[in-house]
Amino acid sequence: MNSMEHIQTLLHENGIKQHYVNCPDLNIKDHETAYYGESYQRLQKLKTQLDPDSRFNYYQNIKLV
Repeated sequence: MNSMEHIQTLLHENGIKQHYVNCPDLNIKDHETAYYGESYQRLQKLKTQLDPDSRFNYYQNIKLV
């Protein structure tokens, strides 16, 4: 485990479960909740309307419904 992973583990174990989406981090568990919180389902619906072909796509993006 590198030092960044260690810090992330400590944060998660101590209740820090929200993160800034502008700093994507592939090690974050449950990125949907960490980045978007309660808004994720609403954002999924918007993505389905606005980007039905999922052209804006990367590992931690909003998934289509």
